[in-house]
Amino acid sequence: MSVNLKRALLYVIIDELCNDDIQEPTQIKRRRVWSESWYLNRPELSHSNLLKELETSAPSDFKNFLRMDSETYNELLRKVSSLIKKQDTIMCDAISPNERLSATLPFLASGQTFEDLKFLTAISPQSLGVLIMETCSAIIKVLKTYIKLPATEDEWKAFATEFGDRWNCPNCIGALDGKHVQIKKPNWSGSYYFNYKKTFSIVLLALVSANYEFLMVQTGANGCDSDAGVFQNSKFFAKLNDGLLNIPHSQAIPEFSECSACRIYQKTKKKRQNKSIYLKKQQKSGRVARDFQDLIKNPIRFCENFHMDVITFQRILSMVTPYLKPKKMTRPTDGISPNQKLAAVLEYFACGSLQRHIASVHRISKQHFGKIIDEVSIALISALNEYIPPYDANVMINAANDFNYQWNFPNCVGSIDGKHIAIKCPPKAGSMFFNYKGYHSIVLLAVADAKYKFSYIDV
Repeated sequence: MSVNLKRALLYVIIDELCNDDIQEPTQIKRRRVWSESWYLNRPELSHSNLLKELETSAPSDFKNFLRMDSETYNELLRKVSSLIKKQDTIMCDAISPNERLSATLPFLASGQTFEDLKFLTAISPQSLGVLIMETCSAIIKVLKTYIKLPATEDEWKAFATEFGDRWNCPNCIGALDGKHVQIKKPNWSGSYYFNYKKTFSIVLLALVSANYEFLMVQTGANGCDSDAGVFQNSKFFAKLNDGLLNIPHSQAIPEFSECSACRIYQKTKKKRQNKSIYLKKQQKSGRVARDFQDLIKNPIRFCENFHMDVITFQRILSMVTPYLKPKKMTRPTDGISPNQKLAAVLEYFACGSLQRHIASVHRISKQHFGKIIDEVSIALISALNEYIPPYDANVMINAANDFNYQWNFPNCVGSIDGKHIAIKCPPKAGSMFFNYKGYHSIVLLAVADAKYKFSYIDV
């Protein structure tokens, strides 16, 4: 092989190797459409038309949707419009301030995902992720001046007066509490944000006046911290320790004097009959004295509170009143009426809240309310015992006939089931009362007939 031929082959090999090393530029895949076609029909498909209809025909639903009435919404829209308004382009029309704000408020109220919210607003999730953050920043900017702590002692005293007049809480300058805001667990955070509710969260700490107006808001505390820890690490606590809040000095509760307070706690029979003016105000403003007549006028609300209609309540009240009459030595002016006792206990049975919650609503002490529950329960058992007949052969035969006639279930003598009643774990009980639902309980076993009437109960 000649030298020239060898050189020619070498050039060919080098050229091939060089061509292999050179990568052709990747072509960007061009989108077939600018956006989904239904996004372009946002004026017809979005919730803006729905809001217009709700504003005129259903103001309550409008408030439920945006968590504010139309007047407040329009005022907020007027304030933030200049900050969130965008310019239209030749490619597409910009999302209007009205659509931006009305998409942000339901997101803040419900916590829906962007994927769920896009079907309501006809806005893509990517755009929602941007515009919601921009709108939140605008809301913070325009409303920041509305949240401020009182600067002088007179301002603090004005808030204390409002609490005393509206809620019968004298010398109270604010209501302080925290709210767990659920978040996605940050990377490498361990259990730093893990709270007692088994979720990851940060805490929003707020101080509120008697009119539900925020005086102080602070966010960012980790969810695993306790209430005391969140408060201790807040700027409000630091200013309180340094004496920079100008909070008034402590003073006696209004309409109390040192002598009268001492007389209330004296253990003589004559002095025990004196009731403080403050406690009388608390009792007069209780739920039964204030709202019971209104509940009677509204059958739906009455049924929600007591799980029975007014006629049934009055029948039960007439049956248990002989068992709930006050003792001879009880002062008529200070005693709790059978009506109030029955209403408080039935509401406790219906909602299952803690005793101290129901007692505070009805302005009854927690200790006294525990005795009232026992008293009313015994009265109900005594008065209604005759309505549950002995479970004998005749009762079974009648129940079987009713089931066959009403539900087409032959030879069925009753419907039996159990109900877990949550209790506080007794001392040294171990796991004896722990159920599969994850809490401690006892079981109420009941047999009902075809007409939903109990024929046998065991607890």
